[in-house]
Amino acid sequence: MRHFAQVHARDCLLKLRLPSLRALDGIEERRSTWIVVGSVGAIAVLVAWLAGGFAAAPKPALPKLDAGKAIDTGQWRVAVHRATLSARRPDGRAVPTGKAALTVEAELTNRTHASSNDIASALRVELSAIAPKALPAMTLLRDGTILLALHPKMTERVALSWEIPLGTTIPDPLPVTVISKIHKDRDNLLGGEGWFNPKPMAQVKLKVESPDARGAP
Repeated sequence: MRHFAQVHARDCLLKLRLPSLRALDGIEERRSTWIVVGSVGAIAVLVAWLAGGFAAAPKPALPKLDAGKAIDTGQWRVAVHRATLSARRPDGRAVPTGKAALTVEAELTNRTHASSNDIASALRVELSAIAPKALPAMTLLRDGTILLALHPKMTERVALSWEIPLGTTIPDPLPVTVISKIHKDRDNLLGGEGWFNPKPMAQVKLKVESPDARGAP
């Protein structure tokens, strides 16, 4: 009798286990299916990436600005006027042999409440011969002196000049990008106030003049 009870209990336990095992089989089957689907999806993404399907979208073109038209960049009010290529700097001195002076003339107004020498960052000449961080020589056109800083609310016509290798191919027209910045009372990195986050704002295209060809100094 005791043996019969043990056998009966074992049979009942087996009946309870079998559905559980079948249920587990279903879970494992579904899990395997999802693993396969996920693997196929991952392979598809990889193939699309290798084929360029996720290539970055082209950057939108910058707004065009006419030569001589002023624009406010935050820190400055800028009007880009002309570009020249010459064997002489804006102050009249000759450039070294094998070099030429590429000069951009602009009118700048300091819109802030403090004097600033951060003038060169207002413009960027799009030319591979000019390194991104190369600073131009800055000259006041009214008297040919070196420009050190612009005072608040002061407007000056200035020349920004870069020395480039003679024979450098220059696009016609030459793209000149106007750069904007934003003011921060306290920068997280430097801990002080100032103008930060330079960003292209607009672009002026200038025909590069050659005053030497006209016999000008």
